[in-house]
Amino acid sequence: MNNQQIHPKIIIIEGVWTEIILHQYNHPEVQPRFVRKQMARLAFMDVHVLFADNPTAAAGMAWGLFHERENIIAEEILGNAGNDHSQGTSR
Repeated sequence: MNNQQIHPKIIIIEGVWTEIILHQYNHPEVQPRFVRKQMARLAFMDVHVLFADNPTAAAGMAWGLFHERENIIAEEILGNAGNDHSQGTSR
């Protein structure tokens, strides 16, 4: 696995996409058009933008991503890349 796969660029936004686009959030200075434009620019920079509707969901996403990254790195170190030994296990 290459370095970019181990170190992806990810942004987790605590918010609901439809509320942002419909301007139903509490930030009057940021327009939906600006958000769409920035998301497009980030996409072309290979940045993944994920949405979580509450802090618990955002934390869960982040934990899951870090946990999977840890598994990938461990597989690389052990030389078992491609073998998914983590299915069905949890920490």
